[in-house]
Amino acid sequence: MAAEDVNWVRPENFHLTLKFLGGTPDERIESIQQALARAVSGMEPFEVELSGVGAFPTTSRARVVWVGLVPERPLVQLAGRVEDELEGLGVGREERPFAAHVTLGRRRTPRRDERLQKTLGELTVANGARSRIAEAVLMQSHLRAGGPVYTPVARFPFKG
Repeated sequence: MAAEDVNWVRPENFHLTLKFLGGTPDERIESIQQALARAVSGMEPFEVELSGVGAFPTTSRARVVWVGLVPERPLVQLAGRVEDELEGLGVGREERPFAAHVTLGRRRTPRRDERLQKTLGELTVANGARSRIAEAVLMQSHLRAGGPVYTPVARFPFKG
């Protein structure tokens, strides 16, 4: 793919972010885990569907390259429950609407790049391909020169 300055995410690091917490003091982790356990309570496994490739803020000035997910009801409900539970702990709500996606790559600074824009326009994903979601995971990320390293802190399996 075009754009040598895009830091591509390794496939083993692909994930769907429901809520980015940023730097979080260790003493808050237990209450966050309890909030997430409440958020997934009663959730059953569900599927998400791939739907196109794009970029934030725009394909002409890409900072984040992503593959979209159809915002199906269970996923939107889960994202809302996570927001509600974490707001109860004083974590601010996301100002932008939930945009279900998996990040493929990032740039430090968006810039006009016609070659990348053309490539994104030509890319096809297996639209309609589905993936099963059976748990939520609280992740810790460490930014390294070679890209982020993700470590699971706690897993929250759905019932069923």
